[in-house]
Order: sequence, then structure tokens, then C-alpha cells
Amino acid sequence: MMAGHPNGVRLESLRNLPFMIWCGAEDAAYDRNKVCAEYVGKLDALQAEDPQGYIHEGHIVAGKGHWMDGEDRAAVPWMAQYARNPYPKRVVWVQCDVTKEYFYWLGVPAGEAKKGKMLQADIDGNTVTIGDCDYSSVRIYLNEKMVDLSQPVKVVHDGATLFEGTLTPSDALRKKTLYTRNDLSYSFPCMVEVKL
Repeated sequence: MMAGHPNGVRLESLRNLPFMIWCGAEDAAYDRNKVCAEYVGKLDALQAEDPQGYIHEGHIVAGKGHWMDGEDRAAVPWMAQYARNPYPKRVVWVQCDVTKEYFYWLGVPAGEAKKGKMLQADIDGNTVTIGDCDYSSVRIYLNEKMVDLSQPVKVVHDGATLFEGTLTPSDALRKKTLYTRNDLSYSFPCMVEVKL
């Protein structure tokens, strides 16, 4: 984010997205300089709680205004060192103003997607653990890059096993998820839906 304003957005969903904040220290319109510094602190706190996630940098450039005299160009090589991981082992998802039914490899009921609702899940081997969850059910989309589809998959929440079994890949689901997401990485042959 360069010379922008976070506008109160929640940051938890940025866990797997390297993120930079740049703002001139003299860029006081809409309190951008103060709010950007505050949001750098919020990202610092999130990373302190979850050191494997929330890769970020924050630069409040001393003596510079809105344009920062091009110092923010350092963001381009910084971003270039990262590649998208469509299948992170941990997903933290908080709905924002524009709600979605899916995020990475997770899905939720459309009618329950409301601003501020949270879902957190982890994959370890063939076990998916659902952590914080504000939904009545969760869909977990899986492919051969995420789990061993020849072995049983287990889904647990609060110490209870919600599902355990071997999944049968479906070409129909692979096509449906491709058309829904318009992204080949999110074309999934398997899905487990669990009630919480």
C-alpha cells in the first residue's frame, strides 16, 4: 500500500500475503501518516503472534509528503522475491465489506458470509484442523498438492473428529471449482463439508 489509507480494514486475512505499507511522514491528509504507522504496528503484532505468517514491512518516510520522491520504488524488488502459494498450510480468513464464499481452500455458506466473521484452519499431513470458526459449516477443498488423496483425510475441530475417510476425486467438481474461481490453482477434485 503506497500513500493510501487502510480505512479500518482488518488485517488477519493477510497472513499469507507479503505486504508493504509506505507513507510519507508529512502526508497528513486524512491522517494517513498516523494511521499507516498504526497499521504497521498491527502487522508487527500479528507476526509476533504467528511468526510463520504476516511477512511485511512498513516505511513511514521521514521528511516526505504524499509522493515520497519515489522512495517507495523499493517495493518492486521486495515484492519480486515472493511467489504466490495457493495452498498455505494455515489460512486465517476474516470477511471484509465485500464478502466471499471461498478463500484459498476454504468455503462457507453464502448466507452466512458477513463482515467480521472469522475462519481459521490448518493442514498437517492429511489432517485438517479447524480452529476459530463463526460458521455452521465449512467446505474444505483439496487436491493432490495439498494431501495424499490415496490415504484417508481427517477433519477435526475442538478435539472432535468431524470427518475421516478416503476421498474420491471428481472431474465435475474440478470443472465447477475452476469455473467458479477462474483460476487453475483453485480447480479442486475433492471437497469435504463438515458441520460445526
